[in-house]
Amino acid sequence: RCSSCNTNSIWELFPNNFDNDLNVSSSFLMEDNFKKKSYKKEIETDTISTQAIQINHFISQGMKLDEIAKKMKLSEAEISWKIQELIENGYFILLEQFVDNKIYLKVKEIVKNFPNKPLKTIRENFDEAIDFPLLRIAVSFARKELGIDSKIFKKKKRI
Repeated sequence: RCSSCNTNSIWELFPNNFDNDLNVSSSFLMEDNFKKKSYKKEIETDTISTQAIQINHFISQGMKLDEIAKKMKLSEAEISWKIQELIENGYFILLEQFVDNKIYLKVKEIVKNFPNKPLKTIRENFDEAIDFPLLRIAVSFARKELGIDSKIFKKKKRI
């Protein structure tokens, strides 16, 4: 039966086509029956971690960075990495939920002038003190708005 007639979930129908981070296998993407609106996000995005999906849920409930960190028992820095992942992959996040517009405009101007610089350098050019997690979120928004591919700036995490 076609997927629209089948009452089972997509996860039950194709359990081997998804890994733990919701990455869709390329063979499954080729199938015509995957073009349903409810599954479009997996096609359009890169691999999104399970944690990022959870964080997106908390963001949609209006939770702030510190609240999410407390709820997930992670640092604000770790949460900001996941929020960056969501922003880079086109998830709808409200800037105002995390960063004041006045601060964002300053960050955006710095990113425009120093698009290839790491957060540390951007922070050094900022007039006010700003925490790195909030700066990471602001820079992610700025790079996205300015059309700068921030994925080229990622470094491998140290263990």
